[in-house]
Amino acid sequence: MSKDSGSKPTIIDVSQKAGVSVSTVSRVINGTTGVRPEPRERVLMAIAELGYRPNYSARSLKTQRSFSIFVLVPEIDNPYYTEIYHGARMSLEEKGYMTYLFEATDAEKVLRSVMNRGADGIIMDARYYKQATPILESAGIPYTVYNSPSQLALPGSVCINLYATLLELCSRLYSLNHQRIGYITDRPVKTHAHDRFHALKKAAELAGVPFDEELVCAISSPQDQFDCGYQGLLHLFENKNPPDAVITINDHAAIGAMAGAQKLGLSIPQDLSLVGFDNTAVGIYTTPPLSSVHLPTRIQGETAALMLLDRIADPQFPLPAITLDTEIILRSSVRGIKEGH
Repeated sequence: MSKDSGSKPTIIDVSQKAGVSVSTVSRVINGTTGVRPEPRERVLMAIAELGYRPNYSARSLKTQRSFSIFVLVPEIDNPYYTEIYHGARMSLEEKGYMTYLFEATDAEKVLRSVMNRGADGIIMDARYYKQATPILESAGIPYTVYNSPSQLALPGSVCINLYATLLELCSRLYSLNHQRIGYITDRPVKTHAHDRFHALKKAAELAGVPFDEELVCAISSPQDQFDCGYQGLLHLFENKNPPDAVITINDHAAIGAMAGAQKLGLSIPQDLSLVGFDNTAVGIYTTPPLSSVHLPTRIQGETAALMLLDRIADPQFPLPAITLDTEIILRSSVRGIKEGH
């Protein structure tokens, strides 16, 4: 069958060219299961050769869905969260969904806004869980959660075991003859029994060294994460017994802490060891290269997206809590670590 040069190819044209039924083409386009590899490949080749584009407006009218997913992040300019978004976006676009990124500075306002836009689902940071859950469940909008503490085991969540990771990190610092480990954050440190504060305290206990609560510094309203680290470092060194190692909530805060150390005339790592979190690319290019904890950011987004698709397909589908692994990467910002180790 030949097509007029001015007419657009239809799903029927694709089915005829691929030698399959219209329903098979539809399943391939929608990313559903039940199509064998060989006919799936024929359909994809036919779509490419004909230049077929699915009519998502008609699809939305038929299914009463928007095919829109919204990802809520605390900071839109933090590469940790944009990597999570990109992981979710790639997984969702393969299934015909558009993915939108929102900075939830006012979580309830943002939730109401995305609901009014007809979101088919929400992927959100665990910090919004308590506030968002009643709103979304009352509206019947499925959701999944990323960045969740593994000990909470929230259903439909992608978890990171920060408590165990911080225990291991502190243990390694103590084994390198550090005695006073400080911590800089921009949020409350005692929200639950498995928070980072309690991990720091437990790590000191296991190492047989005194735990100084004054070395845990929460900067309540920094200008940004760099400022959080900068202010936090200056605050910690007001202590008459300052730390000999500092861990920050993320790499941007660690870079800010580097600037604070420079202002005080401190040398890293001779006077102070420094470790960030997230293992962002920028840390490799600091002087000295920044030690950090690698978190599976993009995989978090991918996993949260795939679970959300399961829930959209079946609202009663039981979603697990999935815990991902972390990796401690010590570079020469830590005393006792040689370059390249």
